[in-house]
Parts: sequence; C-alpha cells; structure tokens
Amino acid sequence: MIADTSVAYAEQGAEQSQPTPDFHMACSFWTESTVKSLNCLQRYTTAAERNYRQALKALQQAQQLRRSQPVPAPDEYKNRSRHEQQDHHP
Repeated sequence: MIADTSVAYAEQGAEQSQPTPDFHMACSFWTESTVKSLNCLQRYTTAAERNYRQALKALQQAQQLRRSQPVPAPDEYKNRSRHEQQDHHP
C-alpha cells in the first residue's frame, strides 16, 4: 500500500492543496499486488493490440492483392481444377 498519499498526490500533479477523500480511498486499494496485476494486464493488452494490428495489416494486404488481380471469365473458372477454385473462392 502507498505509505504516503501526499507523495502519490504530488506525483499525480494535482493543483489542489489537499487530496480529496476519493483520492485517499483510491490509494487504500493501491497495493503491490495491484501494481503487478495492472502491469501484467498492460502486457496482455499491448500484445493483443500488436496482434490485432498485424492481422489487420495482413488482411488489408490480402484485400489489395485480390483487388489488383483480374476477375476470371466464367469459362476460365469452370475449366479450373477443384483445388484452384477453392483457392480463389471468397
């Protein structure tokens, strides 16, 4: 637990002369394990955001690649093997 709430209050950069009761209440819940839990949660959040951005970038690249390819004529599509049709089917 934070031993001196005034230090934490000063680090917060508040302009009031005295910490509010809400601030004291918040400090009572701020423990060593809370800090560790929040750090762990931040790491998971950061990793999830990074994976999301990578997946979005890959999707956008795939969409751009697909848009740049010519659309096959219906006769060409029928003449392709079943495997090729599955690879090019949406």
